[in-house]
Amino acid sequence: MGSKKSRRLFGVTVWVELLITHDILEAEMIKDILESGGIPVIVRSSKVSPYPVNIGKIGEIRVLVREDDREDAEAAIGIRGAEGHGRHGGPAISDKKIDVVAHAGHRGEETPRAFILDGERIEVIEILDMWIEEGIEDRARKRFFKVKGDDGYIHLIYHDEETAGWFYNRIP
Repeated sequence: MGSKKSRRLFGVTVWVELLITHDILEAEMIKDILESGGIPVIVRSSKVSPYPVNIGKIGEIRVLVREDDREDAEAAIGIRGAEGHGRHGGPAISDKKIDVVAHAGHRGEETPRAFILDGERIEVIEILDMWIEEGIEDRARKRFFKVKGDDGYIHLIYHDEETAGWFYNRIP
């Protein structure tokens, strides 16, 4: 993680998105970890601070790093391998349909207890966060769950209420 000279485009440092989260504390912790290793970080958010809104893009918090630091940053926080691959060796997974073992609560909303990813059953140890995103035009609702699995990783999965399907979004 030494000091590299950043690529500059027309005299401007090129910044790339490392990850998107909906939790400002998570973004700040990641920023602290990376900056302690000498990697500069920018945190961008569209949230309006007095209102606790996490709807769609309004709730997104983007963590940016210099393009030249991306691989080191990914390795430092363990979200992907150095070549941008997921923990299962293939490309980083996004919106992959999965099977989920869920429990329906008193309101009938399902909560994940375990899921199958690439043939491996992963038990949900803890639900770290959950939120609902609703499409602006189609009003389609997705219920997101940020979960800690018994494999030691944190996963982002969601239930698409329109299709009644479960999907694996990514390892945040």
